[in-house]
Amino acid sequence: MANLEALKKSQKVDRAAFTKAQNKLTELITLESVDITKLELELNVFKSKTERLEITHSSVLELHSDSEYNTEFEVVQDICDRAIRIETRARKILNRQHNLINELILTTREASTSETTREASTSETTREASTSENTREASTSENTREASTSENTREASTSENTREASTSENTREASTSENTREASTSENTREASTSENTREASTSENTREASTSENTREAIKTSENTREASTSENTREASTSASINRKCHTWSINWLNMSDQMELEMPS
Repeated sequence: MANLEALKKSQKVDRAAFTKAQNKLTELITLESVDITKLELELNVFKSKTERLEITHSSVLELHSDSEYNTEFEVVQDICDRAIRIETRARKILNRQHNLINELILTTREASTSETTREASTSETTREASTSENTREASTSENTREASTSENTREASTSENTREASTSENTREASTSENTREASTSENTREASTSENTREASTSENTREASTSENTREAIKTSENTREASTSENTREASTSASINRKCHTWSINWLNMSDQMELEMPS
């Protein structure tokens, strides 16, 4: 009997603790937005109180008589059923919250992955655009450089053609000047030759006149008796003078022919 009374006191304390934990857990279950951490903590406390109460009930039931056993068993069974229902409801809420959290984490991870992929795609697109822009700028620079090179080449070619034209013009002018100078030289040579021929002819005429005058003086001084000899001498001197005249004439003709030939051979 003493043991039974002690167990009943312990049962009363354990039931009070069980009831308190049940009320707290029920209050959390009825909330629309519950803190799952707090709910899980209270559920663990409730399970601990339920297990302790079950042990006490078992000990008490062993000491009850048959008439009291059935009544006490119904009470204990009712308490166990309530504990199972409350724990099941709490578990459902916890599982639902965990699922929501997992879905949120998964969605967040997928969103983060999608954002990372989008950023990578954007970065790749930006890099490709930058590469394309650099390629286009390089192509534009190359075209500009080629155009500049072509322009320089054309200007150099134009300058070269101008220089060649100038050189050709200078060469033509030099050739014209040379031809003019050669023509002038030829003309001067021809005039000098003509003057020389005229001078030589004049000298020959003077020589002939002097010779004639000398012959005349000698003929006057010569006596009448030597007239035939003087006549023969004059005839010979006249023949000599005629020969000289013929040579001078021939030399003049040859000189004129040489001048004409030089003029013909001269480049125009």
